[in-house]
Amino acid sequence: MLGHMDRRGLLHDADALARDEAFVVLHGFTRIDVSGVDAVAWLHDLLTADIASLADHGAVRSFVLTPTGRIRAEVRVIRRPGSVELVERSDEATSIASILAPYVLSSDVTFGEPEAVALVAVPGATQLPHLTFASATPSMLGDGLDVVSRVDDVDAVRRALSPRREVSPEAAEALRIRLGIPRWRVDLHPDSFPVGAGVDAAMAFAKGCYLGQEAVARIRNLGHPPTVVRHLTTAADVRVGAAVVAPGGRGEVTSAAPADEHGGTVVLARVAHGASAAPLALEDGTPLHDAGTIPSA
Repeated sequence: MLGHMDRRGLLHDADALARDEAFVVLHGFTRIDVSGVDAVAWLHDLLTADIASLADHGAVRSFVLTPTGRIRAEVRVIRRPGSVELVERSDEATSIASILAPYVLSSDVTFGEPEAVALVAVPGATQLPHLTFASATPSMLGDGLDVVSRVDDVDAVRRALSPRREVSPEAAEALRIRLGIPRWRVDLHPDSFPVGAGVDAAMAFAKGCYLGQEAVARIRNLGHPPTVVRHLTTAADVRVGAAVVAPGGRGEVTSAAPADEHGGTVVLARVAHGASAAPLALEDGTPLHDAGTIPSA
């Protein structure tokens, strides 16, 4: 586990991100532009989020679902004047363009060439009027904004964000967990349903169309998903993979970050639906409590 000084430094950097005193550069993303007269409506009909209502430079997390309502892929959607940017992690085995392309049919939709990019996240920022690089609001880390930067432009973005200091991706991960934001292929996996997964912001449940919509409606109205994601805190120091127990079923910790500099852990845990509202504990009996949004230390 982290030593006291490492824990304090990590939390200090995470809090600096939340207070607009810092930024983080996250590599390993790919951007592809989708253009054409039908691009916005076409994406709105396929993806889970409300794409049609996005303002220029607005951003939203979204998913592609299977016909049975399970998550197939995650994408960050950014509305630009005249096009839509799709940003995904570069290590996905099947690109978002390959998944969506069979649905183009007669629609006026064109995919651009994929481009490696970095996401420069400034989650505490309210506005950056002098920033000349295209940004997107909100940030993938909550409030604030992200700059989707060509890899060659990252140093120029760093200079533009001065006097904010750069912090590590580990600090960004700690902030993500403290905010209770589930991560794809960490807290969520290809068998996950979005219902009960803590990703309601990526779901426009009221709209009448998207891939897998009927299955999601059935789960919400007539049943329940097999597992849910819970945001929890405990006085113990906990590692990813630790077992979670409850009268209604078991689960495991999928993400973990320090709660404060003195000890304890904030976690995301995937548990059986029977434990969705039950008191939870670690295998040694140490209780886990609902975390909510953890404030800055």
